[in-house]
Amino acid sequence: MSSSLICEFFQVKEIKKESSDVFSLWLQNPKKKNLNFKAGQFNMLYVPGVGESAISISGDSKNKKIFQHTIRVVGDVTRSLSMLKKNHWVGLRGPFGESWDLRPAFKKNLIIIAGGIGIAPLRPLILDALKVKSRFKKIYLLYGTREEKDLLFKKDLKLWQKQGIEVLCTVDRVDVVKSAAKRWRGSVGVVSKLLNFVDCDFKEAAAYLCGPDVMMRFTIADLLKLGVPNEKIFVTLERHMKCAVKLCGRCQMREYFLCGHGPVFPYEKVATHMRNKEL
Repeated sequence: MSSSLICEFFQVKEIKKESSDVFSLWLQNPKKKNLNFKAGQFNMLYVPGVGESAISISGDSKNKKIFQHTIRVVGDVTRSLSMLKKNHWVGLRGPFGESWDLRPAFKKNLIIIAGGIGIAPLRPLILDALKVKSRFKKIYLLYGTREEKDLLFKKDLKLWQKQGIEVLCTVDRVDVVKSAAKRWRGSVGVVSKLLNFVDCDFKEAAAYLCGPDVMMRFTIADLLKLGVPNEKIFVTLERHMKCAVKLCGRCQMREYFLCGHGPVFPYEKVATHMRNKEL
C-alpha cells in the first residue's frame, strides 16, 4: 500500500489494555493485501467524526497481514481509538516516514534506549535485531518508565532476555503503598543511569533512542562522554503531525518536516535542533 492522502478502512482484529493509559490495537486489511512497513514508520489513524492522529507502528515488520499500534490516551482521537471493539472500523493512511537502519550497528554493540511509550516505536527494531542477532557483538535494551505499572510489553521483555538481549529496566519512583515483598526491587532513577550496568566497549557501540526529548538529550550527552561515536547515535522525534506528506508544516523543525524527513534521524543531523528546547 502506498503512502498518500487516500484513507483506507481497516477492521479491528484485537484490542488489548497494556497499562492504565496505554493500549494496543491490531488492524487487519479486509482486502487481504500485503502490508509493508519498516521499523520506525507510522500510520495516520482516523476515527470518523473525531479526527486523525499519527501513531507509530509497534508490530513485527515481517507480519504482512496485521498492523499493530501501541497507543497512549492523550486526546480525543486516541481516546476514541481506545473505546473501539473487535470488528469496528478505523481509517488508515500510511505507512509514512523514515525507518530505523540497523546496518551501522553491525559488528558492534547495539544499545537500544527507550523512555515510556518510546518502547513502542522501538519494538519493531528489537524484533528486527533478533532476526539478525549474530551480526552484533551484544544487544542491550535500556528501558525506563515512571512507575513499575507503566512498564509495557512485560512478556516480551522476559522473552527478549531469554533470546539473548540484556534487558535493563528502571523506574522514576517506587510505589511505597505496596508491601515490601511486592515493591519494585530493580533500579530507580533516570534511564541513563542504566548505562552504568552496560558492560561493553562504548567506542564500538551504536545507540538507538526513543522517548521524551529531555530524556534523549541527557542520555545522548552521557553516551558521548562514554565514547559512543556521534555518527552512531540515532533518534526518533515526535511532533504533532497532520498531513504526513510534508505539506501542512505542523511538524516542521527548521529545515525538516518530521513526517517525511523523519521521524527517525541520525543524531548528527538534528543535534543542534535538539539542544534548542523551543524546537
